[in-house]
Amino acid sequence: MNDIALSRRGFVLAGLSAAGGLMIGVPVEAAIQPPVLADGTNPAKELTAFLIIEPDNTVTIRVPHQEMGQGTTTALAMLTAEELACDWSKVKVEYASATRNQKAGGTLYGRMATVGSSGLRTSVTMMQQAGASARERLKVAAAQQWKTDPAECSVASGKCLHKASNRSLNFGALAAAAAAVQLPAEPAIKTPDQYTLVGKWTPRLDTAVKLDGSAKFGIDAQVPGMVYAAVWSSPVYGGSVKAVDESGLAGLRGIVGVVKLKDAVVVVADRY
Repeated sequence: MNDIALSRRGFVLAGLSAAGGLMIGVPVEAAIQPPVLADGTNPAKELTAFLIIEPDNTVTIRVPHQEMGQGTTTALAMLTAEELACDWSKVKVEYASATRNQKAGGTLYGRMATVGSSGLRTSVTMMQQAGASARERLKVAAAQQWKTDPAECSVASGKCLHKASNRSLNFGALAAAAAAVQLPAEPAIKTPDQYTLVGKWTPRLDTAVKLDGSAKFGIDAQVPGMVYAAVWSSPVYGGSVKAVDESGLAGLRGIVGVVKLKDAVVVVADRY
């Protein structure tokens, strides 16, 4: 099992989503360099992302591991939201792109394998740092608007607060400005004694869609012209196909064909 280390002083990338929200990416070592120009502008409006904050205060957290009933998506989202101090009711989760990770040589989202609880252990620091970085950028953006010191600003429930003047701004209103903020150093993540969300009972994000049937699984995937295959492999390692009797398939509805491999036979049809 490969260990993935992430320095708090490592690159943390910020950019804009298509809707003008804040997008944060925390690449591990050797990740693709961000297309930020010398003047600090980001013409692509998007960088490698773990976190998106939209103008309506919705927070989308991209997780690099699959939900297989072990609660990984909710746990990683909670760790990110803990650092960000966003409104948990506004949090959504989507899967990070394995294709994107592969194009970056596997360094973008790190080790994306989903094996038991290892996903949480291998990605916890990345997810926490993504939330912490977004939090500090939002505070700086608020301070710039209020013309005050970022140290005087705090965050809670999806808002930046300036208690001295009783002012507040939603994260969504600050997202575009926060995307342009360059931090001199990445902030430290919380210690467990500072947690306000992590460790508390929280309804899992994947439960409701599984109960109402709207959850999408691999078996639900459909593309134009899609066919289905049933594979019968050799029951013996190193075994090979000797003969195939296709007569039983003659005239059956939906059969597309039979593929003969060295060690397997595949029946292809237009339905399960």
